Amino acid sequence: VQDLECQLLSQKGAVQSSPVCYAKRLAELEHRRAQAPKDVKVLYELGAEYAAGAKYADAIRVVRELAAIESGDNSHRLRLANLYAWNGQIDAAKRQP
Repeated sequence: VQDLECQLLSQKGAVQSSPVCYAKRLAELEHRRAQAPKDVKVLYELGAEYAAGAKYADAIRVVRELAAIESGDNSHRLRLANLYAWNGQIDAAKRQP
């Protein structure tokens, strides 16, 4: 039953509303990341999940990796600026090009 609940929440983009489902989703993404550390899709999803759960320091760490891999994609810098701001790091947010 719990797996079904997690699947339904995932389809709605609301996994973080259930602590158990959110932990499972993060564990799944971290496992996928360990298998393919430079997979931009996995890093993007992992950063988004951390941010959705207000785990901004973790999201910053992941998005910085993503920005290093895709250095020409300015959207990652914008995400970093937002994450820094949400994490209360205004000076770091302002330093993003």
